[in-house]
Amino acid sequence: MKNKLARLLILVTTAIWAPGIYNSLYAQPSANTSSPYSRFGVGELQYNSQPRFMGMGGVAMGVNDSTYINFENPASYTAVGRYTLFDFGGRASFTRLNTATKQADANSINFSHLFVSFPIINRKWAMNVGVIPYSNEGYNFTQTTPLPSYNDIQVNYQGSGGLTSVVWGNGVTIFRSLKNRSKTVNPDTVKNSAMRKIMRDTMPETSRLSLGANISYLFGNLNSQSSAIFPDTTIAYNTRQIRSVRVDGISTQLGLQYTKRFKRDRVLTLGLSYTLGLNQSAKENLFIASYVNTGESDFYLDTLVNKENSKGKIQLPSSVGAGFTFRQGNTWMVGADFKTTDWSNYRYFGSADDKLANSYQASVGAQYTPDYTPKKLSLRRTAYRIGARYGRSYLNLNNTPINEWGVSAGIGLLLNPSGYYQRIFKAPFSSMNISAEYGQRGTTTNNLIREDFVRLSLAFTFSDKWFNKYKYD
Repeated sequence: MKNKLARLLILVTTAIWAPGIYNSLYAQPSANTSSPYSRFGVGELQYNSQPRFMGMGGVAMGVNDSTYINFENPASYTAVGRYTLFDFGGRASFTRLNTATKQADANSINFSHLFVSFPIINRKWAMNVGVIPYSNEGYNFTQTTPLPSYNDIQVNYQGSGGLTSVVWGNGVTIFRSLKNRSKTVNPDTVKNSAMRKIMRDTMPETSRLSLGANISYLFGNLNSQSSAIFPDTTIAYNTRQIRSVRVDGISTQLGLQYTKRFKRDRVLTLGLSYTLGLNQSAKENLFIASYVNTGESDFYLDTLVNKENSKGKIQLPSSVGAGFTFRQGNTWMVGADFKTTDWSNYRYFGSADDKLANSYQASVGAQYTPDYTPKKLSLRRTAYRIGARYGRSYLNLNNTPINEWGVSAGIGLLLNPSGYYQRIFKAPFSSMNISAEYGQRGTTTNNLIREDFVRLSLAFTFSDKWFNKYKYD
């Protein structure tokens, strides 16, 4: 009983403090992102692939694994089995911003996710709760444009904030076909109900169809400021616009997975997901005024607009994703994903944004584990992953689509419980996943910016038996 209480206190304390750590990391613009592209829409959408899937290029729609939480497709939650999984991690990004004539570096370290997934009815119903960033704003740059009458005008753009998603997910098994259901092994012929249940739970599957849903509460603040400055004249007044938007709303994602087992322990899993486009409630504060700089501070002259708590809606787009994996037991796996999002339906307080365009991403990846069975930590028990992705982002600037690609690699270390950890957690399996990705986004043509980035991702998955009745404690 003491061990159970200790485990519960440790995990609950971590769950309570993790959002606080997340908020502290995101308190400053430089802590989340420094991308000028985060100025558009609701900020830079986070590439939220967990390290296990990031190492495979983001392939996740068709992944069905009892040792990992797959947030990308809620139908996969039914694979959790008898154990409760606790998954959390972080990410570091190193970015070089390139224009046709200049370069600048920007780095960030972020909290990436926190999930707890557990079975309600073994192999039939599982639940997942957690928190994950949805988008980030973080930029500070100046554009200079020549004007015939006033020489130059400098416009400084600043932004901070972002949206966070609190997730409640459920996955249920629609049907499950068992292997070798002859008269001698058919669990339906067993009179003892306890034995019949054990046989059904342990008998190998030939197929399974699962349905899932993620209900997410989106919230956060988007803060932006732009200042138009005339440095070479005293005739024109400078102008500043300060905007703050509070967003609160619900997002829904549906998922479907079908798993088919063939001979020699080969398994094909097909996955499909659909995210509904929904209106998010928003409140906007907008302040626009002319001002002059006195050398020590700014002095506001005329207030042009001053609106507080203006209510409206932000319409987020729908998206569709599909993918598959094909694996040989726990030895090797290959897969591919494709996802598209309809950003033409995005609306901000009823207005469309001509800088946003429909986006897509295609991913391919593979995983290989030399030997899954050894009990000791070894390189042969390590999962090795590679992957690649290519897509078009949701931005179209200066009549130029902003494309993005990345190549990735990663490892998954299966950890055996030992020492103090074994005494406290008694976990049957746990893992540490490390992934790295190199990629590019954008271009230097048409006065745009190219971002060369390296992302490093680290996550831990712990397992334990919760919500089980024990005869002895």
